[in-house]
Amino acid sequence: MTVQEYASNLIGFGINSPQHKDWIKTKKSEVTGTEYQFNDIELIEDLMDYFFQWNYRIVDTKIVSDKVGFSVTVTVELLYWKKVTEQYAVYGIASEYAANTKQLTLITPKAASMAFKNAAKKIGKVFGKDLNRGIENNELPVVQVEKESKKTTKEKILEQIGKCTTADELETYKLLCMSDVELKNAYQEKLHSIIKKYKYNV
Repeated sequence: MTVQEYASNLIGFGINSPQHKDWIKTKKSEVTGTEYQFNDIELIEDLMDYFFQWNYRIVDTKIVSDKVGFSVTVTVELLYWKKVTEQYAVYGIASEYAANTKQLTLITPKAASMAFKNAAKKIGKVFGKDLNRGIENNELPVVQVEKESKKTTKEKILEQIGKCTTADELETYKLLCMSDVELKNAYQEKLHSIIKKYKYNV
């Protein structure tokens, strides 16, 4: 059932209304075997559209590496307006784990989506605030890693950027570079290099 259909059948539909049962999905944790509840991000976006004018942005991306992989933690700021003059902000955090640098390009957007949903939950029950009450509210297991210096992690990402040969391949690293000046500059320099090379080869 869509947000509009549900709202039309519920008197006083508001941000603290219960979710429709069809909106709630379940999945079993691969680590604990416990089932947890979640919503698709498309549903949360539809709900935000129904109630507010809104947007969100990534305000921080932290990457910590150890000998076997990377932990990526993304923080997002979700802004929404109840009226033109009433702006509110909530923040969400989520972490994902990657076994190698190639997987970083896949898990970073996923962590951002999870962080967005975690931020929306703070607004009210209709956004999933009551999901997983009484159980660990993590959609994926938290992986403890031995922290290395940021420089070590950054060097690995810079190395991967340097190996890119096409703009499409480089594009997969764009999100990783947004919150770090050195990575962002390396990304831009590599992009200019690829474009220049392409022009000369045409």
